[in-house]
Amino acid sequence: MACAYQLGTANQMKDTALSLHNIIKKAFMESRQDLCRAVTNGEWKHPKHILLCATVRHLYLSKQLTTILQRLGHCDSYDFGLELETAMAKAIDEVSTFLTPSIITGDGNEVFHNEWDNLNKITTNVHGSNIINSASGIMVQETKPGATSSQERTLPRYDRTMDRRLKLDTPETLPLLNIGIRVGPKFPANASFILPAENDQVFKACLQLYYVWMLSSNGKQKVQGQGGFILYTGGSPQKKYTINYYMPINQPITQYEVVQELLRQSEEATAEVSQKYTINTFDLGVCMKALPLVWKFPEKYKFHTAMNYLGRITNHKCRGSGYAEILLEAQLVTSGCLKSVLNLYEALERLLLERFIKDEDVQLTPEALLNLIKLCDRQNLDLALQDDSTLNIIRHYLEYQDEVCKGHLGKTAVFWLSVMDHGRLVVMLLFSVKTNNLALFHKCNRDMADLFFKFDGQNYSRYLVWFEVFLTNLELTHPGATDLIKKGPIAVARSLIPGALSAVEKTMEETYMKFAKSSGMQRGAGAEPHLHERITLRCCWRCVVISTTLSSPRLGNIRELEPAQIKKSEEAVQCTITAIKSFTNPFQMTDKERIYPLASGAPVSLEVEVDVLHAEAVGKAAKEVFIRDRLQGGCETSFFDPIKKQKLLTMKACNKTVKLTSSEGKLIQYQEQSNLAFQLLVKSQVREEPLDLDELMCYSLSPVPHSLGTPDGFFAKTNKATRLHLLLDDKTDEVPYLKDAIFIQDGNALFHALTNLPHTFGAICLQILDQMVTKKHFIFSTDSYQPDSIKAQERLRRGFSEKFIVQVTATRKPQDFKLFLGNEENKRQLCQLMLKVWGSKEVASRLAKCETAALIVEGTAHQLMSSDGEVEVTEIHALQSDQEETDSWVVLYLHHAIKLGFKSAVVRTPDTDIFFIMLYHAGAINLVIYLDTGKGRHRQLVNVTELASSLGQPYCSTLYQCLQGQGQGGAAHKAPEEP
Repeated sequence: MACAYQLGTANQMKDTALSLHNIIKKAFMESRQDLCRAVTNGEWKHPKHILLCATVRHLYLSKQLTTILQRLGHCDSYDFGLELETAMAKAIDEVSTFLTPSIITGDGNEVFHNEWDNLNKITTNVHGSNIINSASGIMVQETKPGATSSQERTLPRYDRTMDRRLKLDTPETLPLLNIGIRVGPKFPANASFILPAENDQVFKACLQLYYVWMLSSNGKQKVQGQGGFILYTGGSPQKKYTINYYMPINQPITQYEVVQELLRQSEEATAEVSQKYTINTFDLGVCMKALPLVWKFPEKYKFHTAMNYLGRITNHKCRGSGYAEILLEAQLVTSGCLKSVLNLYEALERLLLERFIKDEDVQLTPEALLNLIKLCDRQNLDLALQDDSTLNIIRHYLEYQDEVCKGHLGKTAVFWLSVMDHGRLVVMLLFSVKTNNLALFHKCNRDMADLFFKFDGQNYSRYLVWFEVFLTNLELTHPGATDLIKKGPIAVARSLIPGALSAVEKTMEETYMKFAKSSGMQRGAGAEPHLHERITLRCCWRCVVISTTLSSPRLGNIRELEPAQIKKSEEAVQCTITAIKSFTNPFQMTDKERIYPLASGAPVSLEVEVDVLHAEAVGKAAKEVFIRDRLQGGCETSFFDPIKKQKLLTMKACNKTVKLTSSEGKLIQYQEQSNLAFQLLVKSQVREEPLDLDELMCYSLSPVPHSLGTPDGFFAKTNKATRLHLLLDDKTDEVPYLKDAIFIQDGNALFHALTNLPHTFGAICLQILDQMVTKKHFIFSTDSYQPDSIKAQERLRRGFSEKFIVQVTATRKPQDFKLFLGNEENKRQLCQLMLKVWGSKEVASRLAKCETAALIVEGTAHQLMSSDGEVEVTEIHALQSDQEETDSWVVLYLHHAIKLGFKSAVVRTPDTDIFFIMLYHAGAINLVIYLDTGKGRHRQLVNVTELASSLGQPYCSTLYQCLQGQGQGGAAHKAPEEP
């Protein structure tokens, strides 16, 4: 330490001495822990050895590596790590609260927010590949200095039993949720739809700070990259935020029932920390489910934008402009990533700044600016922002940009300056997160909506505009919420380094998602039934352990401050500048009247030029129309109506075209779609007798006319579903779902609609049962398969798959489940296995949730009753039938429901035949019949009895006769008139 005082300034010597002191102290503590463990032969457990054991085991899943480190005295044994991990996962599973002991409750909480995302994994093993979906969440808390929890929360303790296996039951599937017709947001009558003026002022101030960095970084600043500049000039957070994890939900996050559950968990966790408002962060896919749910039930419930914005810039606005060629030439081949876009933007900014300095004869010699170049810190930055010479340069540069925007350097420069404006928005959005600036964050999200409107990003257009208006009126709709959000829900302090705040979704990706997709997770998931549930349960504890290990002062680093990264950042920008100059510098064009792609140098057409230059104005006008018609006025459901596409042309539209003259003398222009088709078209027209294109298109180009059959030889079938849609077009009334009705499920249709399937057939049977027991009374009907029947011949003509042997619950699901359903014997075995599983005592607790349960297998009806932990299975002789399909049995089920005393019945099926059969018999059945059809937001409940009464019996009989056909047999033809 004495040597440290002989180097540099007094402050530098002091910092170096303190750093050396901390390193020596840390090394001494580690050596002391190793010594204590060695003397007690491993009986004395220390944090270092436990953390390192758990971290190495999870990251590499290597017993040999862990054993080597253990024998060297650096960590605990592999077996002890398994035991501890199992105990921790068991304790987490048993606690009743959503909060872990590290979360502070009571007055110590400053702000508490949540982030949820989908964890998708594709696992491959000897049984094939499988996709695992689960919803995972993190909780982030900022606490007041010196705060402590108002209540003690500890995890359960267990005696050491050497047990290393976590035993879990198959998780129950959440009950299905359908919200019916979606409604849009409602704003108060005195709501404002204009951005607050202070947001524009904040944006200009931050942009001024950005230009100071740009002037100082033009090949001279030692800290390259805006991220490094913010790190050197930003403020330090008072303390790191607490990050912890919710238990995963083992279903896809884009299902309404899953979104409802995670909203409930977030709300209850927020209530435990005594915070008034619940704050959640979702990506767009989850927002599209969560927001309609909140808007639909407002009494029950009192973004991730940058990467999709980059996609609109690179894939739409810059398509065909030479953007991709520039990045390829600069060896930045990932054209859609954030780093490439920012490198291109900085290169263009430097080229424009170079042209500005040359045209205006500007000298970058202010003393304050030179001091900032020599030593980048907050003090010199503040002096530069107060220096009149520096501010004059920035003001003249902004005026020069206005001249360029008006055409001073030509139309090509106007186009690329608009691209730079979008790049600045991305930079400012990142700046708002790193500095936790809510006003700047609000402004950037508002301006980004324009680009989505002009290039047809429908969902982002819709939800970004709502987000803008929501933030504008936040204090009006949620008093006190603005101050809460300003404290930090848009960013997370994961370290005490100045200006190093992370976005909430980035925190989720770099903590839970990163650790959940480690080597250990990849090898383990899918190896045995329910292993994924056990791994995700343990992963919550593993994330805490690994974060604690990697947050050690000797392991932490910031990549933006490393010399290699500074050098690499500058090289990437210089390569991009060289690539642009090797093509065409947009700010050095001699022809200022046309727009030129940088790579080809060929002018674009006038039609493309008009759309490219006026795209920004078109997008802004479309956004204003959306706000006026759908947020300020209009009905509740108009928010979700399709947004009119602008269909603006881009430079890609300037592909090869060929003009041909038809036999009538008409001039026809064809655009290139593929090189092969283009060449064939040209060659056919340069022959002595060219093809008459109008006559050619008069003939069917398929082997069989489409009116008779398909090109592969099958007869065309009438689409009966159009009749159903025709009858229901004017039925817009939302029918509430009946709780006391008997629910009749078309089982075979449900087989094809299943998603997120478990690994085994036994678990699939349980998943289906979980969906059914949410109804108090249900009949689950499956088809029977008789050899040599008419339906068997029809199914045989469609094709069939190979036969599987499905006799036990542990049998693995095949990779392609829909292909498995293409074999009659496979479906027969699956139905028999369902009867076996549903009749076992393991499902008694599930069946206890409902009162009436019936399962029809191979024409025999079985009643399932749960009593004293056992399931009693008895036959229902009244439902015995020799018909093959559910179509023919529906009427029989409805009459049976009358005998049981039900007043109404709901039939869930997509089959149009069943609808017309029920429509025909509805007048003769003393029961209110409903049809549950469709899926997602198109799902609806149709009152068949009311519809039949309004249409009349003759009309319904005619529809039924049309369904039967003339002289042709089918499933509908065999339906009995009397059950």
